[in-house]
Amino acid sequence: MRIAIVLLIAACGGIQVQADTPAPGKSKAISGQFTAAFEGFNQFGLPQVRLKLRLTSSLECPPSAPKLTFSVKGGADAYFVSAPTEKAGYISAGFVADVRDGGAAETVTTSLPAGANVLARARSVTCQCGHRDGEGGFIDLATEPLAIPPWLKLLLPAQAKQLNFLVVTASPRGAETVEVRLDGAGLKEKKVFSEADFGGKASVSWQITPTEKGDLTATATLLPVGAAQVLTAKVDAP
Repeated sequence: MRIAIVLLIAACGGIQVQADTPAPGKSKAISGQFTAAFEGFNQFGLPQVRLKLRLTSSLECPPSAPKLTFSVKGGADAYFVSAPTEKAGYISAGFVADVRDGGAAETVTTSLPAGANVLARARSVTCQCGHRDGEGGFIDLATEPLAIPPWLKLLLPAQAKQLNFLVVTASPRGAETVEVRLDGAGLKEKKVFSEADFGGKASVSWQITPTEKGDLTATATLLPVGAAQVLTAKVDAP
């Protein structure tokens, strides 16, 4: 049996900056960009997402407090776009701590779920000279929405006229669904899974039985964002 995986759509997060309104007569010295990009799945089927945080400051530090530092006082987390108060994954404290001296942090995390539309937020981002905590004002930064494709896996070796299980890993929220299509090896079927079908679990399984020898293609698409994964398997004779 040969299995190949192709990612059709891997949406990359761009930049979205959200900032507080400055107090009258006082502007903020801190600004920045927060980005997220999907870089494929690892060998365990976990999404690899690269996070980058870049901060700049317009503060001019005096000799009495010459060192400029940055901080993310409120930490950083990931959330579902369609369930904005529900956390989608953990972002390590070490990532945000890395901005302290140079205003830059970068990491690849595997904590975000497959088959999900998410964004990351960094809260209460600031800068200061010396120990003047929060001197540059505070802003919140968020990435653009990032669509991560579902993950597909056949539980057993593919063989004609033998029951198998197609495991679909995804985390749709709200009106989002996961559409799975089967084509080849005597099958041409479609099934749609909603958030309720997952029932709070990371994966669901679909019982399938290829009827003949040949290539089987399974395509899982997170709708409506369109992030998709394709799994191809060689179905052997019974």
